Amino acid sequence: MNWSRLGGAAAVALLIAFVFGAILSPPDPVTQLLYVGPLFVVLTPLAYRYWL
Repeated sequence: MNWSRLGGAAAVALLIAFVFGAILSPPDPVTQLLYVGPLFVVLTPLAYRYWL
């Protein structure tokens, strides 16, 4: 496992999770943050595998 690659994948996954959270949630910041956590957990391995 390349740790610098994992850090880059985490940054990409966090950005994508915030964008999807903003699109999927109602206009409420607390609800958006509740969406970001699970999306980040799902998107981090995907970004590590396919993005970088």
